[in-house]
Amino acid sequence: MSQVIIIGAGPAGACLSLILSQRDIPVTLIERRKNFDREFRGEILMPSGLEALSQLGIDKKLTQVSSYSPRHIQFFLNKKQILEISLKDAFGEKSPKAISQVDLLETLVGECQQYPCFKFYRGASVKSLIKKDNRVRGANVFLDGGEKKEIYADLVIGADGRNSIVRKQCDLNAYEYNTPMDIVWCKLPKPEDWHGASFYAGQGNLLVAYQTWDDHLQMAWVILKNQFKDLREQGIDAWVELMADHVDPVFGQHLRQNKSFISNQFFLNSVSDCVEKWSVPGAMVIGDAAHTMSPVGGQGLNIAMRDAIVSANYLVPVFKKDTLNLKDLDEAIMQIEVDRMKEVKPIQYKQSIPPKIILNQSLLGSLARRAIALLIKLPFVARVVGKNNNDFLYGKTKIELTV
Repeated sequence: MSQVIIIGAGPAGACLSLILSQRDIPVTLIERRKNFDREFRGEILMPSGLEALSQLGIDKKLTQVSSYSPRHIQFFLNKKQILEISLKDAFGEKSPKAISQVDLLETLVGECQQYPCFKFYRGASVKSLIKKDNRVRGANVFLDGGEKKEIYADLVIGADGRNSIVRKQCDLNAYEYNTPMDIVWCKLPKPEDWHGASFYAGQGNLLVAYQTWDDHLQMAWVILKNQFKDLREQGIDAWVELMADHVDPVFGQHLRQNKSFISNQFFLNSVSDCVEKWSVPGAMVIGDAAHTMSPVGGQGLNIAMRDAIVSANYLVPVFKKDTLNLKDLDEAIMQIEVDRMKEVKPIQYKQSIPPKIILNQSLLGSLARRAIALLIKLPFVARVVGKNNNDFLYGKTKIELTV
């Protein structure tokens, strides 16, 4: 019997599959899509994510994953630059980078396939879980060719995102943080002298632009919740003009001149939630299936991989015993939740704060943003703000693969 089924070959599922496979624990990984090229994938690796990846033992392979390390970050308020940070000076070799998540996932799955204990079903969908005696025992899967297959396992892990079938089938109810924003993502050619990332705040709006691994500019136009319908009806010319009017004049002109080259337009419905309980006997969720992260701070990819490291630390000792003890397994998956909530909960709370200030279109919001812009220039204030946001960069807890 396959010991572990992992549903979803995203960062959490692929990382955990690799760790278990490396330790000769039978894993069946099921991915709904035939390839990893989706409309939107988070692609920012923070130092916390780089640390997690470095523990997988495939450093040489990871150097082949397409990436780009920005040189600096600039912050603008009402079209005027208020701060610039050199990432090399601040972080050295561990500075954040933009990566191709498609390349990353293909690399992780490719490494998994070197191990005979690993099976991978691409283009397969899980329709329901197999349950018996108040325990999840496996999954009913439709393979790429239409064949229905019953796959049994001692543990089913849902790493299948915010619409997780495991979350639904196990009745894992979630609570939501109030996220007053949605995001319009798009790509366009970058200016020749662009070498980093820029944040433009003001008038209750936010635009983030950064150079990507494919030498383009990725833009995130942060809007108030439920505004996208109006923007779409106005057409691309109208919302490009809104963006151009929100940034500095030079970049604004670049947006207007290149609007016909805008591609990969995608509306991201921003959600931040967390299931009240991560597991039931025989099944658990990790990554976005357990806690959908807000885009604030670029945490989704990084937190998901850290979930995988912690999950492996608890699961490997249980599965490596001569005889599997289901009670020990259930206790292990409950402990994973306890351990990870020490990081997930405070980071989600911190993610909920900036949008309420940046997107506040009242006079109070404007005054708050101006006050922050003045205070952040003071060295001691900058140090305090930086220290309070270290969780976004390095994680809240120390993560180390110990098995």
